Amino acid sequence: MMNKALSELKIKAKRLLKMIKAGDEHANQRVKKTNPNLSKDTTEIKLNHCQHTIARELGFPDWYSLQSLLTGRSDKVGYGSLFYTRNQTASLNKWFTNYDEAKEFLDSNQLLYPYKNQFVVVEKSTFESVLGLPKGLISKVEGNLVASYPSKEWDEIAYFCVFGHFPI
Repeated sequence: MMNKALSELKIKAKRLLKMIKAGDEHANQRVKKTNPNLSKDTTEIKLNHCQHTIARELGFPDWYSLQSLLTGRSDKVGYGSLFYTRNQTASLNKWFTNYDEAKEFLDSNQLLYPYKNQFVVVEKSTFESVLGLPKGLISKVEGNLVASYPSKEWDEIAYFCVFGHFPI
């Protein structure tokens, strides 16, 4: 069952709400940015607003879409930017709009991962070091985060990506 990454994101949403209740203006602005219909009154902000914010920040239209992906229940998979963290912007990647082309380009030292509706091929060692992945975890998905969905290993890698997006 896949739930490690989702459980962590639920914790992050609860922390975000607590930060807002404690008067953190940056946290408040994050939520207001993704929930424009909220009033200035921070007491109006609820957990579902924080969940929506996290989903939007990960490139998903809403919490339900993110939750569907992370539980393995999504039959039409949209990946958002879950696997592409801000720490990866300096690495050299090869981008593809077509999965079959990306898969054909892939070699044994590389990892193929989704980004929204595109596909990225990167060196496994770069991806591992940027996210702090345990050695050998990428080998368990055979270097392909599209073909390995949904699996326990996929969820484990998604869990590490959550920390790449939201380090606190």
